[in-house]
Parts: sequence; C-alpha cells; structure tokens
Amino acid sequence: MSKEIEIKIKLEINQIEQLREWLIQNAKFMDKLQMIDYYLDDPKKSLYKISPAGFKDPLEFWRVRQIDNVYFLCNKKRIIDENGRTVSVEENEAVTPEGEAIIQIFKKRGLTDQVIIYKTREIFQYEDFEIVFDNVKNLGEFVEIELKSDEQDPVQGKKLIYDLLKKIGITEFTQFDRGYLCMMLNPKSSFGEKVELNKTGQD
Repeated sequence: MSKEIEIKIKLEINQIEQLREWLIQNAKFMDKLQMIDYYLDDPKKSLYKISPAGFKDPLEFWRVRQIDNVYFLCNKKRIIDENGRTVSVEENEAVTPEGEAIIQIFKKRGLTDQVIIYKTREIFQYEDFEIVFDNVKNLGEFVEIELKSDEQDPVQGKKLIYDLLKKIGITEFTQFDRGYLCMMLNPKSSFGEKVELNKTGQD
C-alpha cells in the first residue's frame, strides 16, 4: 500500500504556459497517455458516503484504468480530517492482463454503477515530484503535483509541493480537495478553493 501526497489545481492560461516553460527547461518529460478510468460501485451497498455538506463523497472506490491495452486495478481510500479536508490518499494498485474481465466480475458481484472518465495526461518528473497536466472530458484542464519520496507526513509533504510552486513563481491558483470521480458524481457542486501561498500561511 502506498500513500499519495499530492495536490490538484487549476491554473490560468498564462500560468499553464509559465509552468510548461519551466518544466521544459528544468524537468524531464516522461510520457503522454490516453487514459480511460472505470469507477465501479454497488448501488445497494455503496462505498460512497453522503458528506455533511450533502454531496456524494467517494472516500473509497474501485477503479480499473485502461492505458492502451494495459489495465490497472486500483483501490483508493481518501483520509480526511475533522473538517472533511483531504489529508492523504491510500492506494493499492496492480497490473492486470484481463481488465475487461475484471469489470465484468465486479458487475456480477453487484458493482453495477459505473462512471467512465476519459483523460489525456502529460507527465513530467522533477527531482522528487511528478507533475502532470490532465485534460479531462467534461471537466477541463487540471495540474496534479505529487511528492514521490519517503516523506510520510502529509503536512510536510504538501509544504514541499507549495515550496516547488513558489520556486516556479506560481503563488495563486484554485486547489481542489476532491478527485475527478467526486466532481463527476456532483456536477452542481464546486470543490475548488482559491489559494494564495504568500497570504494563507501555506509556506
């Protein structure tokens, strides 16, 4: 089991260009991928909870990800604090040669509710950080930055991510506390929050 320490943000067009230029000069381009994510849930025994704010909250979920003809089976569990904010995400993932068969097995076990998310992902690596540009169908463009190190403290880990953004010169953005699945399940809800690193004490 691995623990994800990452942030998901939206940037203005000029900021995206600024980030891309910085990465081209300082980071390593890894890949550009077309992804199809299948999220499966049992409508009778749903893993998704109703949050105090009233939205459907997939704090735990099963996902089958398809990249070309390779499939990945994943279980994720979002860890939140007393205020409902994400602390970290626990992840178990394995490559499976029979992705379509896995989906059918899940459905036969009652996981018949399905959300499919299509996205294009560009991946860059800089030191201990993975920076990705996601273009998600029906949701738009996002940037995810994940700390790929042995750091286990989510607070310290996110501080390192914010420090990287300040190093690049990006100090204002909209940060999202939930993932694409939650956004798709709750199209009328907004999960973005304006962040100004020099004013919020994030540094």
